[in-house]
Amino acid sequence: MIASVKQFLSWIDIHDSIDENIINSVCMDSRQVRAGSVFFALPGEITDGHMFIADALKKGAVLIITDECHPATDKYKDNDRVYAVKDTITALQAAATAYRSTFDYPVIAITGTNGKTTTKEILTAVLSKKYSVNASPGNLNNHLGVPLSIFQWSMQADMAVVEMGMNHPGEIARLCEIARPTHGVITNIGSGHLAFLKDLDGVANAKSELLEYLSDNGIAYLNGDDPMLKERIGIVQDCTTFGFSVTNQVKGEVIDSYKNGYYGLRFENIDMCVPLLGQHNLMNALAAVTIGRSFNVALPEIKKAIEEIVPVKQRMQLSKAGEVKIINDSYNANPSSMHAALKSLAEIECTGKRYAVLGDMAEMGESSESAHQQVGELISELAIDRLYLFGAAMSVAEDSANRCGFDHTYHFEEHRSMIEILIKEVQPGDALLIKGSRSMRMEIVAEELIAHFSSY
Repeated sequence: MIASVKQFLSWIDIHDSIDENIINSVCMDSRQVRAGSVFFALPGEITDGHMFIADALKKGAVLIITDECHPATDKYKDNDRVYAVKDTITALQAAATAYRSTFDYPVIAITGTNGKTTTKEILTAVLSKKYSVNASPGNLNNHLGVPLSIFQWSMQADMAVVEMGMNHPGEIARLCEIARPTHGVITNIGSGHLAFLKDLDGVANAKSELLEYLSDNGIAYLNGDDPMLKERIGIVQDCTTFGFSVTNQVKGEVIDSYKNGYYGLRFENIDMCVPLLGQHNLMNALAAVTIGRSFNVALPEIKKAIEEIVPVKQRMQLSKAGEVKIINDSYNANPSSMHAALKSLAEIECTGKRYAVLGDMAEMGESSESAHQQVGELISELAIDRLYLFGAAMSVAEDSANRCGFDHTYHFEEHRSMIEILIKEVQPGDALLIKGSRSMRMEIVAEELIAHFSSY
């Protein structure tokens, strides 16, 4: 149960209902509507929720929130399940804020340029060894996703873990107003969304809005190996740093080639395998260890939780497609995550060639050219044999790699031609990394190649 219709409407400042029917879910996708749902008809770039009001009513929605200025609203003005507001997004956020106020347990917010979702999944697994935990499903981490996540919280849980993403200044602050975190962790500061944040200081300031929110009586956990975060430790009175350098309050140790080709994490003389590709994931695991210990989860239980972790879909997800290894890291890309992924490709056990199959890094603004140039330079330094590129910005990486003496670069204008060439060229024993920003849809390449080579 979330609330009665009467109570829910009061959360969005509508007080003319006496309906005591119970609401059991909130959604903005009509395909998810069931009996007892609230359906928010939100505007969208691809589709408009107002087009699906009739469908939501048919499926049993007890309440539908529409935009009072939308032409479709007039059609349903006499329907006692349809209510119009000035702005449906603002109403969704207001309702989520009110619902959040009904909970008094710890809420842990996670942000950072990279590793948010992975850290959330590891931390949830760790805390779940002792507690009942509500966690953001998938990557619901923006101005719409966080409210929808909150509506899935259960009164019977002990705590919640919520992921917070952003593109612009002020967005983390707004998410904090809605979710009201009691604890917060920042994984790192990297060159993401520079088209809107300008530089690393801009990124750090935007992420640190979480710290500003926690500054009075909240608890923060910071990657103390990140120089941009070290400068901001003093924002929160109660702050714990974690990392691999001796200056951190919580220290871990890297174990190279620990088990099955993965790295290991040593903490308080206990070794644990982190079954995720790349050394960078050790920091995500250490964040979870740090918070787990602060909530008194036993270390053997933490070790068990971490060693049972499986990769998040499209995030350094290793598939063995026949005799070919494919790393699907197609969910998103920025310079720091791109560099980490390329280094992981260079380190993976491989009897054949290593292919870097890369799409553009988007939202880089004025730094786009230099960022893509650095990708080409890095490729020339690593044990990578072939570079397959997709997108206009990656032509800069191609030129850069060629200038550095890397000859095997290939640029494509469409997914189909790239896929067809890779199917012809890739041989048993080869390894591929497929990565790019969300807008590049590199998962199309990954999924088709996995399907093709798995059939042999």
